[in-house]
Amino acid sequence: LAPLEEVEYRRADWADTFVVVDRGNLEIECGTGVRACFGAGAMLAFADLNLRWLRNVGSEPLVLRALSRIRSDE
Repeated sequence: LAPLEEVEYRRADWADTFVVVDRGNLEIECGTGVRACFGAGAMLAFADLNLRWLRNVGSEPLVLRALSRIRSDE
């Protein structure tokens, strides 16, 4: 994500995915409005979180690495 860019969280896009912040600052916003910020090196799983937004709150591009397992039904 570019600096100050945000994307709406869609649960299906992140299902069964482990996320690593490679560069930048990721802010997540929960359905209650509570926010948390994670910098480079943070490791996250969004499963069972009621998220609304993912934001880049830094002045440099946000780079995330998303890892998921191959499902046998695909």
